[in-house]
Amino acid sequence: MFGYGATWEEAIPALLERDLNQRFPERKWRGLNLGYNTEGAFAFLPNLKAFEHLDYDVVGLYEGYNDMVGDEGPNYVVVREQSPIFRATGYFPILPLALREKAMALRSGGDLDASYSATRGVPPKTVFRPGAASRTSAGALEAAAAIADSMGRQFEHLSNKTVPGTTSELGCPSPWVSYCDSVSRAVRYALDHGKRVLVVGQPQPADAQGRARHESQQRTLAEMIARQFGHEPRVAYFSVATAVDLADRNVSFDQMHLSVAGNRLVAAAMADAIHRVALTP
Repeated sequence: MFGYGATWEEAIPALLERDLNQRFPERKWRGLNLGYNTEGAFAFLPNLKAFEHLDYDVVGLYEGYNDMVGDEGPNYVVVREQSPIFRATGYFPILPLALREKAMALRSGGDLDASYSATRGVPPKTVFRPGAASRTSAGALEAAAAIADSMGRQFEHLSNKTVPGTTSELGCPSPWVSYCDSVSRAVRYALDHGKRVLVVGQPQPADAQGRARHESQQRTLAEMIARQFGHEPRVAYFSVATAVDLADRNVSFDQMHLSVAGNRLVAAAMADAIHRVALTP
């Protein structure tokens, strides 16, 4: 959703806005992207609160990969709230973040993702380098292949681990207790403020270990949405699991982040679902 490796107008929300206006011109559609790199489901609620003044109608909650560690290492990153200027004024200056990330990258030998992981107390994860999307050299292709392999090892490390405390009040089993709770609180907040909500499951990872863990996560999430909000027509769960094949280099340059072509496919898949939710009385 953040649009990693793409310009802002090539990210999913902008492409979704275009598709909705072309396919359903009876109303004016506008897409606003509140996604942020490294944030997970925990950030949904503070971001919705911070931008409530935008008076949005439909909330699209699109996330999952950044919470794949699960209860073993919950992702509590909320980037904007790290800025005292944003907390005081609602304006987020990008320069301090850019300088801080540059310093983090220098200290970690260029491995910015490892630096962020260390701040959350979780093991180092796969590193993604933005330039891989546009390079066509053999070295870049080999690097992308190495990224895909490392993802498989990462999920293998997690696949057999569980966390004490088996089930949440929402009925979600470990390791997805924190994830379900974060999504539920965001959905409840949106409903309480008169919004409609579409919870979207991301494309399936290409490797077997990652796919199995992602399927477990999203199945648990969909079941929670059905239990907690099945009576509420303003809430829907929609999966784009098979909308793109992440093993296809044409739609994903590292088997996780989407190219512009991949973003277009996901936006097109989401358009009908957003339209249906928006028209719900």
